[in-house]
Amino acid sequence: MANRNVYEDFGLVFAKEHIDLQRPSAQLGQPCAAVADRHFNRVLKAAGVKRISVHGMRHTYATLSLHDARVPVKVVADRLGHAKPSMTIDIHTHSDDEAQRNAAIGIDGVLSGTGR
Repeated sequence: MANRNVYEDFGLVFAKEHIDLQRPSAQLGQPCAAVADRHFNRVLKAAGVKRISVHGMRHTYATLSLHDARVPVKVVADRLGHAKPSMTIDIHTHSDDEAQRNAAIGIDGVLSGTGR
């Protein structure tokens, strides 16, 4: 509350505090990558999992949501903050061998009249 007049809320978990304002352009509330990395690395170590970047975690979430959990693209796009679902599709969808096989089987069923 002491900073409410100068703090801009970007809705971040790890935001700059007074101690992080080392550049004239820095503002309270801006992203603070150093703090995020420090906390994130501690969590990874405690969990005993392989080091991955925060961006890598974001990509992993999107890929697992779209491919394994079958979460609708619009929902994933909203959760990632993408303006358009097409951005999510372009970045996070992958065509693997199983997807190619299923596509071939599906179109074969349509063309042969046997359904899928």
